Amino acid sequence: MTTNEIAKKWHIKPEQVRIWCRDGLIPLADKKGVFWEISKDAIMPPCSSCEAVHFLKVLIENSDGKKVESSFDDNKSKEIYKYLSKCGFITSVKGNIEKKFKFSSITDIGKDFLKKYTESRTKAKKTRKTKGMVGLDVGVAKASVESEIAREQ
Repeated sequence: MTTNEIAKKWHIKPEQVRIWCRDGLIPLADKKGVFWEISKDAIMPPCSSCEAVHFLKVLIENSDGKKVESSFDDNKSKEIYKYLSKCGFITSVKGNIEKKFKFSSITDIGKDFLKKYTESRTKAKKTRKTKGMVGLDVGVAKASVESEIAREQ
């Protein structure tokens, strides 16, 4: 299915689907040229990519023995946990949410998602900085030309 078809199925904007695909939050999506091909069996994420990353980082810290609280309420945590375990980002553990945070672990799919998300954010920051620098260079050049013209007059 295309991003537009999935967006209609899930009643959301196609851009949101593309963002989730780009970030790796929909593991059943493959990029074919400039388009995404998504399995009809794909599940709609219950959260943003940023929230999934936060959830995974809290899970990592709790499994390392630290007691870190999630910023999500229990229902949201359960939704995210269920999605991430169904999609293979984390191992599934039965019990309450505290037990799940303590004993679940991140799979290779989850690690790939974290890596992909971090890389896409790093790339986006570099692009914004470069665009800002280009604008600055153009502004400096323009000011230089304007001052040269003023001197000639």
